[in-house]
Amino acid sequence: MRFQNLLDANTIQLKMQAGSKQEALWQMYRMLYQAGCIRSIARFADAVQEREKHGMTGIGGMLAIPHGCSETVVRSRVAIARLVHPIQWETVDCQPVRVLLLFAIAPGDSEVQLQAMAAMARFLGQEEYKRRLLNCRSVRGLCRLLQEMPEGEMGVGLHLVAVTACPAGVAHTYISRECLIQGATARHHSIKVETQGAVGVENRLTPVEIREADVVIIAADIEIEQPERFEGKRIVRVPVSVAIHSADELVARIEERLNACRKEWV
Repeated sequence: MRFQNLLDANTIQLKMQAGSKQEALWQMYRMLYQAGCIRSIARFADAVQEREKHGMTGIGGMLAIPHGCSETVVRSRVAIARLVHPIQWETVDCQPVRVLLLFAIAPGDSEVQLQAMAAMARFLGQEEYKRRLLNCRSVRGLCRLLQEMPEGEMGVGLHLVAVTACPAGVAHTYISRECLIQGATARHHSIKVETQGAVGVENRLTPVEIREADVVIIAADIEIEQPERFEGKRIVRVPVSVAIHSADELVARIEERLNACRKEWV
């Protein structure tokens, strides 16, 4: 699937005026509704807000990728907004956000959408394309830019699962989750991350997900709950700090070990 198949000129706004995260999101919900992509603004907003509770969607570099999967989505689309003035957002680099890519995901398309978000993060994470995105003068120009994304960008390689946990169970647990997602998707791999934090276990890994995973990453500074679930799997154990500061290098190292078919692990 090509990323540009998710584009709709009616859901792109290059000069959005918004003073807050919620104001920007509601304008984008209305764009999707008016374009016939969603049936209910309220129900889709609930799906996006529920996702926002589980971790940061700001990937750094003035970009954020909020998303929601809901039965109210008629057809999967991406809404794009470039803000006149940056707004505050929870991001990996703690910087404001100026470009939003909001994915509206139909339930049957969730795997495809994860691939699309991964492709977009890798493509627009390159300085040249980020600069061009910030300077596009028209919707047509933006669409032409995104059409430059190679078809191969949509591929997904390894299937990774991870658990993050820190002594306090608050900030570092969730920051490391977002960094692992960013590091894996930037290298074309799928990943699901379970957090064991102050509010308990969230995004719990299922037995099927564990069984099908190529590698289990445990990024923790404490003993995790139910480690026996991962018996017999290839396991990479690292401190939380490694996941936060070197996720891309960690994933690259896993790739190298798998490609070399070595028996020793990180």
